[in-house]
Amino acid sequence: MGIRLKFTLITSVLIIVVMSAVGYIMITKVYGSLENEIMRKGSALAGNFAANSREMLLTKDEMMLGVTIDQLANANPDGYAMVLDVNGRLIAHSDKKIRKNTAFNITPADKNALTANRQLMQETGDMYDITIPVIVKNTKIAVIRMGFPKSETMLTVRKVGKTIILLSVAALAGGIILSWFVVGVSLAPVEKLIHGARKVGEGDLNYRINVRSHDEIGRLAETFNEMTMKLKYTQEELKQKIEDMSALFELARKLNFTLDVYNIGTAIMGTVQSQMNAKFVVFYFVKEDDETKMLPLLSTDRENMPQVSFSPDERFITCLAADITVRSLEEMRESFKDDKGLEKLEKIGAHTCAPLMVKEKI
Repeated sequence: MGIRLKFTLITSVLIIVVMSAVGYIMITKVYGSLENEIMRKGSALAGNFAANSREMLLTKDEMMLGVTIDQLANANPDGYAMVLDVNGRLIAHSDKKIRKNTAFNITPADKNALTANRQLMQETGDMYDITIPVIVKNTKIAVIRMGFPKSETMLTVRKVGKTIILLSVAALAGGIILSWFVVGVSLAPVEKLIHGARKVGEGDLNYRINVRSHDEIGRLAETFNEMTMKLKYTQEELKQKIEDMSALFELARKLNFTLDVYNIGTAIMGTVQSQMNAKFVVFYFVKEDDETKMLPLLSTDRENMPQVSFSPDERFITCLAADITVRSLEEMRESFKDDKGLEKLEKIGAHTCAPLMVKEKI
């Protein structure tokens, strides 16, 4: 999974979380505001009804009480209005089908309404039930209950919810597009760095990365270019040292082997160690029998160098003798793949091999 896709997914999740939290808060606030509005409206209607019904209740004027309830029913057609005595028996109801003296003292909501000494709002199924006690001279003589449907509140909440969902989808789509574009622009210099690393890995040390930004990526590109320049310089310097060492061995090759081989070997080793900055140099004598053996004669800064034996199928000794070239172990790996002789040289810590030819032999 690429960085661009990861960043886009993180942005999407963040937008979803934020919009969900905002939606929940907004719906909660809208729901609370609508409940308060219903409470205010119901309290006003129920309060006026209670004030107007005191005289009717005291005089038991059921006709006027019925007319007043009908007026409330017209103002709240999907709800209800009723007047109960203190025992929960019906005195009047907006629904004419409900008979007088019907008991409204069974459910917990009925009992809460009968025991309330001040205005009370409670939810009963799909209704908001508002109760106002009618008190005359500190004595409760009746209870007025009005019901307001929740459908209006839920309809408004659903509308708000749909709006929030649409806004969330739009924000999510915009966030995905924007994050995809921004990350793409931000990663363009990184793609250049990757391409440059591949070119350098392929051996093109003249390649330079052109990044104009002055942020961390720009500084990384500058560091990469500096590293490539230093690598090229080091490679050229090493190449020059190998050429110098090859010339030295060419000179030694022309000498008669009957000269003092120890003095020659010591001189060669000292020069090679200085030129190549090597940790150690070993002067081997090559003896060919049933197998080729490299016998250590001299070494610098290393004792007890082991002899190395090669079977006839390990070709690099014969190839070295054929082209008389100074080669690093890395170069020989490319020429002599799967040659077990190289593994033996690796075990003794060899880095570079230089053949010294005398009388057409190493």
